[in-house]
Amino acid sequence: QYATPQEIYNRPATPFVAEFVGQGNWLPFQRSSDSHARVGAMNLRLADDSAKTTSGRLFCRPEAINVNPLVHEENLFPAKVREITFLGNRCRMSFELDHLPGHALLAELAPEAMPRLGAQQIMVALPPRSLQVFA
Repeated sequence: QYATPQEIYNRPATPFVAEFVGQGNWLPFQRSSDSHARVGAMNLRLADDSAKTTSGRLFCRPEAINVNPLVHEENLFPAKVREITFLGNRCRMSFELDHLPGHALLAELAPEAMPRLGAQQIMVALPPRSLQVFA
């Protein structure tokens, strides 16, 4: 892939490039309509310009995931925190979504954006623009 580092990181052309330049979340999916994909018990809305393949893997960078968003977002699901790693200027959190048991999801956020750990319910949003489709 020939592009700027930012373009390669944000929109990798292949799964190899995506894994080579940084961490990401991979979710196996089956297309349920032109605009939605099923991942486990979740029905995710995809970006309008996403590839129209019927199955494959969805890819999302950890920093693109929103934790306890202040406004209602699409693709919002309840989750449980599995692990937190403090990395100086950010925190890496591993979640398990209630609708996708046994599958860890990584998110990276600024320490001040971390959810209160005593919260009854933590919500995680996977914005449609952050989900890239690979066959």
